[in-house]
Amino acid sequence: MFKLFFSILFLNICLISLTAETRIAFIDFKQVTEQYRLFKTTADELKTAETTLKKDLQTKWEAFEQLVSEAVTLQRTMNHTKIPTAEQFKKMRELEKKIESEKKVLRTYKADQENKFRTTYSTQTEKILKQIRQVTAQLAKEKGYDLVINKSDLTTHATSLVPYINTGEDLTQALVQKLNQENP
Repeated sequence: MFKLFFSILFLNICLISLTAETRIAFIDFKQVTEQYRLFKTTADELKTAETTLKKDLQTKWEAFEQLVSEAVTLQRTMNHTKIPTAEQFKKMRELEKKIESEKKVLRTYKADQENKFRTTYSTQTEKILKQIRQVTAQLAKEKGYDLVINKSDLTTHATSLVPYINTGEDLTQALVQKLNQENP
Protein backbone atom coordinates (compact mmCIF):
# COMPACT_ATOMS: atom_id res chain seq x y z
CA MET A 1 0.00 0.00 0.00
CA PHE A 2 2.74 2.45 1.01
CA LYS A 3 4.76 1.44 -2.02
CA LEU A 4 1.87 2.29 -4.31
CA PHE A 5 1.25 5.56 -2.49
CA PHE A 6 4.88 6.64 -2.76
CA SER A 7 5.06 5.57 -6.40
CA ILE A 8 2.00 7.68 -7.23
CA LEU A 9 3.35 10.57 -5.15
CA PHE A 10 6.72 10.36 -6.96
CA LEU A 11 5.00 10.24 -10.34
CA ASN A 12 2.87 13.29 -9.46
CA ILE A 13 5.91 15.24 -8.30
CA CYS A 14 7.71 14.34 -11.52
CA LEU A 15 4.74 15.36 -13.65
CA ILE A 16 4.32 18.64 -11.80
CA SER A 17 8.00 19.46 -12.07
CA LEU A 18 8.18 18.55 -15.76
CA THR A 19 6.90 21.60 -17.54
CA ALA A 20 7.01 22.25 -21.24
CA GLU A 21 10.38 23.93 -20.67
CA THR A 22 12.04 20.86 -19.20
CA ARG A 23 14.60 19.40 -21.57
CA ILE A 24 14.87 15.64 -21.46
CA ALA A 25 17.58 13.37 -22.84
CA PHE A 26 18.14 9.68 -22.43
CA ILE A 27 20.94 7.15 -22.43
CA ASP A 28 21.05 3.42 -22.90
CA PHE A 29 23.16 2.40 -19.91
CA LYS A 30 23.55 -1.15 -21.17
CA GLN A 31 25.02 0.16 -24.40
CA VAL A 32 27.30 2.53 -22.46
CA THR A 33 28.76 -0.33 -20.44
CA GLU A 34 29.22 -2.44 -23.56
CA GLN A 35 31.10 0.32 -25.39
CA TYR A 36 33.00 2.03 -22.55
CA ARG A 37 36.56 0.68 -22.83
CA LEU A 38 37.43 1.16 -19.15
CA PHE A 39 34.27 -0.69 -18.12
CA LYS A 40 35.09 -3.60 -20.44
CA THR A 41 38.74 -3.68 -19.32
CA THR A 42 37.74 -3.64 -15.66
CA ALA A 43 35.12 -6.33 -16.23
CA ASP A 44 37.75 -8.49 -17.96
CA GLU A 45 40.23 -7.94 -15.11
CA LEU A 46 37.59 -8.83 -12.53
CA LYS A 47 36.65 -11.96 -14.49
CA THR A 48 40.33 -12.97 -14.63
CA ALA A 49 40.71 -12.34 -10.89
CA GLU A 50 37.58 -14.41 -10.22
CA THR A 51 38.86 -17.27 -12.38
CA THR A 52 42.27 -17.15 -10.65
CA LEU A 53 40.58 -17.20 -7.25
CA LYS A 54 38.43 -20.18 -8.22
CA LYS A 55 41.50 -22.08 -9.48
CA ASP A 56 43.44 -21.24 -6.31
CA LEU A 57 40.56 -22.41 -4.11
CA GLN A 58 40.21 -25.57 -6.20
CA THR A 59 43.93 -26.32 -5.78
CA LYS A 60 43.70 -25.84 -2.03
CA TRP A 61 40.55 -27.97 -1.88
CA GLU A 62 42.26 -30.76 -3.82
CA ALA A 63 45.20 -30.69 -1.37
CA PHE A 64 42.70 -30.95 1.49
CA GLU A 65 40.93 -33.85 -0.22
CA GLN A 66 44.31 -35.59 -0.62
CA LEU A 67 44.84 -35.29 3.14
CA VAL A 68 41.39 -36.77 3.81
CA SER A 69 42.09 -39.54 1.31
CA GLU A 70 45.32 -40.36 3.15
CA ALA A 71 43.39 -40.64 6.42
CA VAL A 72 40.72 -42.85 4.81
CA THR A 73 43.41 -45.13 3.38
CA LEU A 74 45.11 -45.41 6.76
CA GLN A 75 41.77 -46.14 8.45
CA ARG A 76 41.05 -48.94 5.95
CA THR A 77 44.49 -50.40 6.56
CA MET A 78 43.90 -50.28 10.31
CA ASN A 79 40.46 -51.88 9.91
CA HIS A 80 41.96 -54.79 7.98
CA THR A 81 44.79 -55.34 10.43
CA LYS A 82 44.13 -57.59 13.41
CA ILE A 83 45.95 -55.31 15.79
CA PRO A 84 46.79 -51.83 14.49
CA THR A 85 50.19 -50.61 15.57
CA ALA A 86 50.81 -47.71 17.92
CA GLU A 87 52.49 -45.98 15.02
CA GLN A 88 49.29 -46.27 12.95
CA PHE A 89 47.19 -44.82 15.81
CA LYS A 90 49.67 -41.99 16.23
CA LYS A 91 49.66 -41.27 12.49
CA MET A 92 45.80 -41.30 12.46
CA ARG A 93 45.61 -38.81 15.36
CA GLU A 94 48.11 -36.57 13.57
CA LEU A 95 46.09 -36.76 10.36
CA GLU A 96 42.82 -36.01 12.19
CA LYS A 97 44.38 -32.95 13.85
CA LYS A 98 45.87 -31.82 10.56
CA ILE A 99 42.53 -32.28 8.77
CA GLU A 100 40.69 -30.19 11.38
CA SER A 101 43.37 -27.53 11.26
CA GLU A 102 43.43 -27.43 7.45
CA LYS A 103 39.64 -27.31 7.32
CA LYS A 104 39.65 -24.17 9.49
CA VAL A 105 42.48 -22.63 7.48
CA LEU A 106 40.71 -23.42 4.20
CA ARG A 107 37.38 -21.94 5.40
CA THR A 108 39.09 -18.79 6.67
CA TYR A 109 41.16 -18.42 3.50
CA LYS A 110 38.10 -18.92 1.30
CA ALA A 111 36.05 -16.37 3.25
CA ASP A 112 38.91 -13.85 3.27
CA GLN A 113 39.58 -14.20 -0.45
CA GLU A 114 35.90 -13.96 -1.34
CA ASN A 115 35.50 -10.85 0.84
CA LYS A 116 38.60 -9.33 -0.73
CA PHE A 117 37.23 -10.04 -4.21
CA ARG A 118 33.79 -8.60 -3.34
CA THR A 119 35.45 -5.47 -1.96
CA THR A 120 37.59 -5.07 -5.08
CA TYR A 121 34.56 -5.69 -7.29
CA SER A 122 32.45 -3.14 -5.42
CA THR A 123 35.21 -0.55 -5.36
CA GLN A 124 36.01 -0.88 -9.06
CA THR A 125 32.36 -0.95 -10.08
CA GLU A 126 31.44 2.06 -7.96
CA LYS A 127 34.44 3.99 -9.33
CA ILE A 128 33.29 3.42 -12.91
CA LEU A 129 29.63 4.12 -12.14
CA LYS A 130 30.66 7.36 -10.47
CA GLN A 131 32.61 8.34 -13.60
CA ILE A 132 29.61 7.54 -15.78
CA ARG A 133 27.29 9.60 -13.55
CA GLN A 134 29.73 12.54 -13.51
CA VAL A 135 30.25 12.56 -17.26
CA THR A 136 26.50 12.15 -17.84
CA ALA A 137 25.80 15.16 -15.61
CA GLN A 138 28.55 17.17 -17.31
CA LEU A 139 27.24 16.28 -20.79
CA ALA A 140 23.67 17.11 -19.79
CA LYS A 141 24.73 20.50 -18.42
CA GLU A 142 26.77 21.25 -21.54
CA LYS A 143 23.81 20.46 -23.76
CA GLY A 144 21.25 22.16 -21.50
CA TYR A 145 19.26 19.11 -20.38
CA ASP A 146 17.35 19.08 -17.11
CA LEU A 147 16.75 15.35 -16.93
CA VAL A 148 18.56 12.31 -18.31
CA ILE A 149 16.67 9.01 -18.25
CA ASN A 150 18.21 5.57 -18.54
CA LYS A 151 16.04 3.87 -21.13
CA SER A 152 17.57 0.44 -20.53
CA ASP A 153 16.35 0.19 -16.91
CA LEU A 154 13.96 -2.63 -16.23
CA THR A 155 11.14 -2.96 -13.74
CA THR A 156 10.91 -5.84 -11.29
CA HIS A 157 8.89 -7.64 -13.98
CA ALA A 158 11.72 -7.27 -16.51
CA THR A 159 9.83 -4.80 -18.65
CA SER A 160 11.24 -1.50 -19.78
CA LEU A 161 10.97 1.23 -17.17
CA VAL A 162 10.68 3.71 -20.04
CA PRO A 163 8.53 1.91 -22.61
CA TYR A 164 8.22 4.89 -24.95
CA ILE A 165 10.21 8.06 -25.56
CA ASN A 166 8.88 10.64 -27.98
CA THR A 167 11.11 13.54 -27.05
CA GLY A 168 14.64 13.97 -25.94
CA GLU A 169 18.02 13.34 -27.42
CA ASP A 170 19.83 10.04 -27.14
CA LEU A 171 23.12 10.94 -25.45
CA THR A 172 24.42 7.37 -25.40
CA GLN A 173 27.05 7.68 -28.13
CA ALA A 174 28.16 11.15 -26.99
CA LEU A 175 28.54 9.77 -23.45
CA VAL A 176 30.53 6.74 -24.61
CA GLN A 177 32.76 8.95 -26.75
CA LYS A 178 33.44 11.36 -23.89
CA LEU A 179 34.08 8.54 -21.41
CA ASN A 180 36.51 6.85 -23.78
CA GLN A 181 38.31 10.15 -24.45
CA GLU A 182 38.71 10.87 -20.73
CA ASN A 183 39.87 7.33 -19.95
CA PRO A 184 41.80 6.01 -22.96
